Amino acid sequence: MPIRSLLLILLIWAGIYLPKLGTMELHGEEGRRILPGITMLETGNWLVPYVGGKPYLRKPPMVNWIAAISFKATGHKNEWSARLPSVTAVLVLALGVWFCSRRWLGDDHALLAGIAILSTVCLLDKGRLIEIEALYVAAFGLGLVLWLGPRAMWPRWILSALPLGFGLLLKGPLHLLLFYGIVVLILWRQRRLSELWSLAHVCAVVIMVGIFAAWAIPHLQTPEARTATKEWSDQFTGRLALQEFHWKEWLLNYPRALSNFLPWLLFVPFGRNKNPENEPFVFGLEFGSLITFLIVMLAPGALPRYTMPLLVPICLLAAYRIKHAPALNRPWKYVLMGLAAALLLASAIGFFLVKERLFIGLAVVLCGATLFLLWRVRSTDHKPESEIGTLIAGTGLLTIAAMFFYVDAILPRMSETLRNRAALVAKIVPSEEPIYAVDPGPQPVFFYLRKPWFYVADWDRLPKTAKYVLASERDVPAIAQRFGQDARSLFSYRDRGEKQFSLYFLGSK
Repeated sequence: MPIRSLLLILLIWAGIYLPKLGTMELHGEEGRRILPGITMLETGNWLVPYVGGKPYLRKPPMVNWIAAISFKATGHKNEWSARLPSVTAVLVLALGVWFCSRRWLGDDHALLAGIAILSTVCLLDKGRLIEIEALYVAAFGLGLVLWLGPRAMWPRWILSALPLGFGLLLKGPLHLLLFYGIVVLILWRQRRLSELWSLAHVCAVVIMVGIFAAWAIPHLQTPEARTATKEWSDQFTGRLALQEFHWKEWLLNYPRALSNFLPWLLFVPFGRNKNPENEPFVFGLEFGSLITFLIVMLAPGALPRYTMPLLVPICLLAAYRIKHAPALNRPWKYVLMGLAAALLLASAIGFFLVKERLFIGLAVVLCGATLFLLWRVRSTDHKPESEIGTLIAGTGLLTIAAMFFYVDAILPRMSETLRNRAALVAKIVPSEEPIYAVDPGPQPVFFYLRKPWFYVADWDRLPKTAKYVLASERDVPAIAQRFGQDARSLFSYRDRGEKQFSLYFLGSK
């Protein structure tokens, strides 16, 4: 039933993506996404994102807007509020995949496709962070399933144009290559390529371009963004350049990219039974994904995350294969049982070795429930709907158990570098004294520093009254020349890019 499927997706999503969402400190590129959003709230400049006091022109600002809006809506500037849009986007994507694929997958296997989205390796990682990838995957995925869902031409083109247009404001046009790589093959298989020249498609393109132009045109007219087009061009050509090409890293990108689609990629090669009604969809999803994957990954500067949106067609194909090849259910049961047993053993060991016994015990209970559900299917003689229901519940419960184990047994033991660094600064610098950062770049530690602190573009703009200054190692000569022995280094650290920064006190001893 639709209501039951909806509630099950909500329950599994909440169990995977909400536990301790704000516990882990900023990770990866989150600083680049959050700090410009905070600056937008403070300055009111929503056209040009700023990082470290300088315009950040490499990416459109949608993710910065989303972070800022989340801070404004929740009334809090913390990790939970920042990451809430990403986990919400994952939920909307899973619901969209389930709802739009019911026509050609059926409700049960459409539900499996939605659960597959929630339990894919890459979204388990990126979906709990305020980075571009989860939002970008959601924009592409919603555009794709909204095109696959409706039968009528106008609704599917117009509806799909909206998320695809917002995708342009997240990371540029790469997702359109992936989208059209699939859609063109489907239309070709259906002998409907003329639809690409239809008024409906033209209107869809106008909507996509219009969404991007609504920001890009006024953005490019600002003084800060005069070099934006050159920045975008250099970024694109840099991905194709061979000057810094390392063939070993390039070859390793392929297995790294494919690992993002696990475990559901393993189902795609099997059960290739043709269904006349759905064959064009399956053909386009399969070969369109393969062709665009190879095109993107052949670029010398390509990274595994560039192909992450393809997890959506991979999950759709996996659900379709399982539907038309029931024999795939049995090995998946055994995989789930093996993973559950391993997690159960790890939880039991952790129960006696760590202090957080309540949540480790909860992981044990969840694993036990998963094992019970899996063993309930004792033979392949069960009804197909019972079989698929057990697989859906088992997959969801096992993923929830794994996430609880991660957030309660592993996450607390990860180093708190940024928070500890900010706490040290708070001990050194008096609360009423401002901290000035001279051209620091994207330093996520500022998310944890108490105010007042200010970015300064260069040393000429540093106020004469400044006492506490954060500067990089490249500024050591300038500090020595300007302040001599009056500048004392209070402590130093290396950021995630291995650049050394020091906090200086400018004044006599």
